[in-house]
Amino acid sequence: MRKILGLKTRQAKKLVVCFVFMLVFLPLSVSGATTVGNDVSVGGTLGVTGATTLTGALVANGAVTLGNAASDLVTLGGYFDVMTVGDGTTTSTLGQDYLKVATGPDDALGLFYVDSSGNVSASGTLAVIGATTLTGALTANGNVTLGNAASDLVTLGGYFNVMTVGNLTSTSTLTQNTLAVGAVAADVLGKFYVDSSGNVSASGTLAVVGATTLTGALVANGAVTLGNAVTDNVTVNGYVVSDLIIYNATGKQIDIGDGTTTSTFEKDNLTLGYTAGYELGTFDVTNTGDVSASGTFKFTAATNATSTLLIDATGGTGKGSCFVLKDVAGTTKYLTILTGNTVDISTVDCRN
Repeated sequence: MRKILGLKTRQAKKLVVCFVFMLVFLPLSVSGATTVGNDVSVGGTLGVTGATTLTGALVANGAVTLGNAASDLVTLGGYFDVMTVGDGTTTSTLGQDYLKVATGPDDALGLFYVDSSGNVSASGTLAVIGATTLTGALTANGNVTLGNAASDLVTLGGYFNVMTVGNLTSTSTLTQNTLAVGAVAADVLGKFYVDSSGNVSASGTLAVVGATTLTGALVANGAVTLGNAVTDNVTVNGYVVSDLIIYNATGKQIDIGDGTTTSTFEKDNLTLGYTAGYELGTFDVTNTGDVSASGTFKFTAATNATSTLLIDATGGTGKGSCFVLKDVAGTTKYLTILTGNTVDISTVDCRN
């Protein structure tokens, strides 16, 4: 009996040694269903041809590869607690309610960050191909470019609170009811300014192409030029109620005409009825007081009154100074100033 038991014990030990040898040095191949109730330690590669179901936790301390081809489909029936992708220099992390892309030791938010409230931080350029709708406020602290071509249409559905355009030198500002163009520190009104009452201030030249209608008073403190050519018509529908002075303006004159004849008033000369062939016109007063008239001097007095004509012939005028006079009855008399200041009045026509 002892011999039999001793033989069986030695055979059992040999079987255990052989099984251990097979597990350690030979591949394990299982063709049917296998249930392992205890821990299994595999020192080599575990190759599984069919599906593998793990009912407990899977801890993979080394590198893990899911799929070996781009066409492989990896399905996760549960949730990742945290997913981290990195190379030791930068790390991207996807948590339950946040996302960090390319974080580093000196940049905790990384290149792109979405926090648990939906706030987004991006350190690069945000490129959007389709339409973008922002329901909240948009704050752009840097430069803003709207459109990249002259044909682009920019539509503002709301209102600007304040629009400011400028550089370090000057600034133009458009508010709810004011406009300032080209303002600087020393000139807050700038080159052009419109205040809330509609008052306009311009430091340059105001050029108007079309007609201009001023319903209020016009005050021009500087020089005023009406018209830029002799063919321009200047119309004054009202009255000039102040003094009209031509002062210290050599060569400047007032011309009144219809294109055929012109009357000219200069600072020291008056010419009426000027034509191209007769420069003195029908009446002319020179700057020395000389009077020239192509018509008749008429002096009309009131009823029962007399008309007086004062002729100063001091120094002599010479023969040929002839005046045609008419008395109250309409009789024509001729007054001739002769040599030596002699005056002759007769009915003889002295003009012949």
